[in-house]
Amino acid sequence: MIKLNSVTKKINLDHVRLILSFFIIAIHTYPLSFLGDFQDYLFTRIIFRIAVPLYLMITGYYILKKSLKQKEVLINYFKKISIIYLYSIIIYSIFLIKNFSNWQVFLRDIFFTGPFYHLWYFPALILGIITTYYIIKYIPEKYQIIICAILYFIGILGDNYYGFLHTADIFTSFYKFVANITGYTRNFLFYVPIFLMLGYKISKEEKSIEKRANIIYIIKFLILMILEGTLIYRYSTPLHTSMYFALPFLSYFIFKYLITYLNKETNKNIREASTIIYIIHPWFIIILTKINIIKNSLVFHLIICLFSYLISLLYLKIKRQIQKLHLT
Repeated sequence: MIKLNSVTKKINLDHVRLILSFFIIAIHTYPLSFLGDFQDYLFTRIIFRIAVPLYLMITGYYILKKSLKQKEVLINYFKKISIIYLYSIIIYSIFLIKNFSNWQVFLRDIFFTGPFYHLWYFPALILGIITTYYIIKYIPEKYQIIICAILYFIGILGDNYYGFLHTADIFTSFYKFVANITGYTRNFLFYVPIFLMLGYKISKEEKSIEKRANIIYIIKFLILMILEGTLIYRYSTPLHTSMYFALPFLSYFIFKYLITYLNKETNKNIREASTIIYIIHPWFIIILTKINIIKNSLVFHLIICLFSYLISLLYLKIKRQIQKLHLT
């Protein structure tokens, strides 16, 4: 009989990235909408919101600690993500061109929101990791997490909790100003730093949490986030649904569990596959929506996942063939 520990030790954080990429597809495809609006909301707008924070925490864990010792690591990572983002802009350039006549919107698309809805992640990551790096470098350690938490708090009031505050002019004026510049508060300043910082802090921690206690924390904060999301669903009109008060706590304990009990080796191929899946999946959503022959939302989602995964495998195969040609 195969022991659970022997199985988990074969899984690493890059396998987790791959799973998270399918969570993100679900956020964009509403797979459980055939069961009802709230059932789909529960997963795609609450539970699956853990995906991007964990992505960011993995980056904070691996990149920030090394960057502080050797700035070249940060520079190389900046170049790498910028190149990926440039390719993504080219792939979705048709959506960028339509705003070319409005230079303000065009610049916002390039530097903050991305030319298509999912590409916000790359400029947010690029600017966010620089922001977090300088917070760590120049702010005393005891204040670092506090500053990131304050930024996140400001952001959350312009995200899930905007509906509770929209009648106050001082809030609406500020968040409209932010929206005109960066689209949402889910951005490099208010959203990204807290999760990068948590990943970095975990990379410095020597003690792990006892397994049973860690799982209990995960369950507690998951329940709190579900309750929080349910209240927002019933009583608020959010500008977006990315930011919850329970989310950083839930992310911390999930990541703490993953980094303690999974294999710490990395797998570049799986990491690249998850990136390709993230970048390419909206094109399949567009195509299948235009064809309009798949009526079941879950089937629609699964086909998008399958096509995106196959494209990522094809990309890796072509890349290997090109590398072989260069070696011969």
